[in-house]
Amino acid sequence: IRIADELDLPTVPELTAFPNPVFGTVLVLAFDQDFIGEEVRVEAVNTQGSRVNSYIVNPTERDNRINIDLGPVPPGVYLLRISSASGNTVKRIIKR
Repeated sequence: IRIADELDLPTVPELTAFPNPVFGTVLVLAFDQDFIGEEVRVEAVNTQGSRVNSYIVNPTERDNRINIDLGPVPPGVYLLRISSASGNTVKRIIKR
């Protein structure tokens, strides 16, 4: 058995998503420098696991914003699955 040290663990991109709850568009901001300039896949999925929206974006230092349009989807809880070469993260969003 091998014990992993900090260097073996994958990094998770630093992201924030707001507003939450949301009525229309969620804004995701990327703060991790490794995340900037990479291809980023963002998927919005409902609680049944069905994808309701997806995007592929390339955040830059000048524009690190990712806009996710949840306007057309019904109210409820959604997960934003965000993945890149730097790592993966999930953000929980409530749509009103």
